[in-house]
Amino acid sequence: MKPADVVSKLVPFAYRCPDFQPDPNQSPVQHTVLIVPSTFHGKEDRVTVAWGCNLARKCYSPICRYSRVFQMKEEEAPPE
Repeated sequence: MKPADVVSKLVPFAYRCPDFQPDPNQSPVQHTVLIVPSTFHGKEDRVTVAWGCNLARKCYSPICRYSRVFQMKEEEAPPE
């Protein structure tokens, strides 16, 4: 299967997130979010897909890899 064929089959999906935290001082609440393919990197016969959450910039959950807090921690981490 060609990389373009794989990419054409990827679709966003709704997810009932139990960890959505709209404010850093608020407890997490359940909220429906969309998980979407956001970045594609193709190399010969391989495709790497990065996924994202439509509410990532509005979420302060420290345990969700899509949240703004998690992303800021990754940016601040020293390179390996």
